[in-house]
Amino acid sequence: MTGLALSDITGHLAENLPQTLADVVGRLDELLGLFPQGDAAGGAGKYWRINYSGNGSVSSYGDGDPEVAAGKQSIVKAGLTWKYTRGQIRVSRQAIEQAADNASLIGDIVQLEVEGLAKDIRHDLVTQMMSDGTGNGGKDLTGIQAAIATGNTYALLERAAAYTWWQSSVAAQAGGSLTEADIQLRLDDLRSSPRSANPRLAICGPTVFRIIANLLSANVRPTYMAASDVNSGIRYAGGVEVLTYDGIPIMRINGYTSGVLHILDMDGWSYDFIRRFLVDGPTLDADSHVFGVSVGSQLFCKYANKQGAITSIT
Repeated sequence: MTGLALSDITGHLAENLPQTLADVVGRLDELLGLFPQGDAAGGAGKYWRINYSGNGSVSSYGDGDPEVAAGKQSIVKAGLTWKYTRGQIRVSRQAIEQAADNASLIGDIVQLEVEGLAKDIRHDLVTQMMSDGTGNGGKDLTGIQAAIATGNTYALLERAAAYTWWQSSVAAQAGGSLTEADIQLRLDDLRSSPRSANPRLAICGPTVFRIIANLLSANVRPTYMAASDVNSGIRYAGGVEVLTYDGIPIMRINGYTSGVLHILDMDGWSYDFIRRFLVDGPTLDADSHVFGVSVGSQLFCKYANKQGAITSIT
């Protein structure tokens, strides 16, 4: 084999998979496509600082008022480590031999496998993104359920006692029934001080979506709109069902966590992945060479205290 080496395939995968995955994620998936995508060179994860208390010396004053003690900014470090998703690509020895004298054919050899793997990774990441991060022994993405909560530790900060200001605005429905007033109460809590959030999107599964559509009073009953008609500053994938309440688009996502309505302030959310994928192998399996591909990624919410949820909806 003079024109094509197995190392050529390994290099091609490492170079082309990131963009293929980014294209597939942005083009085909309604949930992953909601969050801005970013990339990173690597490292252990992504970290940021949170200023959770302003300077206590700042106030209005008049002549003759006594000096106040200087305040200080209260800042903590938050962050999440990368989580890794793995898949395999199989390339037959026959295909490699057919391209032995023309290394430029490498893209044709592996392109279908690359696109197929990207779609499979996307599907798995969507499932992880809707979770609380405890799946597969804690190896899954730190998903939406982990970010929008009260009593857990999120982004290094323990919320039950030490950092209660970091808790999201979450209410469980007594008896499971949901009313219009319940939704309004959650929005009001998010918008008021100290959260001062700007909720811009609510997401739920089909059952909760139907419940909300049916309970809204006649004067605010929404119409179903094409995604392109939703004027919220967010680009939706085609074909999703959206209704609005109090200026907030409520989006139906098939397969989404049952019994919950998540209300998001989109500022600070991002789905980031490590630009350089890890490709190992190949190993020989029957008549095929098997390449292992790993992608490091994470869903980040920099302002978990500005997010809300109504749970236990039936």
